[in-house]
Amino acid sequence: MTRLDELVEEYSLSSYYYRWSMPVIFLSGAMTGLSELEQKNWRKYFKDRFQSEYYIIDPTVFDAEDEDKETQELGHVYDLCGIINCDYFIVNLNKVAQSVGTCQEIMFAWLLKKPIIGFWESKDLVQPLHPWIENKLTKKMVSVDTVRMYLQLEYSKRKAKEKNNE
Repeated sequence: MTRLDELVEEYSLSSYYYRWSMPVIFLSGAMTGLSELEQKNWRKYFKDRFQSEYYIIDPTVFDAEDEDKETQELGHVYDLCGIINCDYFIVNLNKVAQSVGTCQEIMFAWLLKKPIIGFWESKDLVQPLHPWIENKLTKKMVSVDTVRMYLQLEYSKRKAKEKNNE
C-alpha cells in the first residue's frame, strides 16, 4: 500500500455513515504572507454564492501564520481530509508560485484525480504559471464568476445524470 493509499484510507469520509448531500468544493490558494483580508475575501465571495448548492471546505479556518505546531498539524490534516473528500478542487492562481502549501495541495489533488479548476481574481492579476502548475489544471479561468457558471453547469449535468439513473 502506498502512502497515498494510506492517507485516502485514513481520511476518507465515504466509508462513514456521514456523506455530504451536495457536492464538496475545496478552496485552495495562497495564505502565508497575505493579510487576513487577502486570504479570506475571495473565499467569502465564493461561499456567499455557492453555499446553497455546494458544501465548501475553507482552510482559512486555521491561521496560516500560527506557529503553534499542534495547530499547524490540525490544519494540515483538515486540508488533507478536505482534498480527499472534495468533488471539485478550486484554486486561486494569484501568488500560487510563492505558496508552497498551495503547490502541494495542487499536486495532492492531481494525484487523487480531482477536477482542478484554477482562476485569477481579476484579469489584471493574470500571470504566467510554472508548467508544473499549469499541467495539473483541469480548467483555467479568468474570474470567479466564470468558475461559478462552470460549476453551475457541472452541477446541473450531475443532477440530470442522477435523475436519468433513477
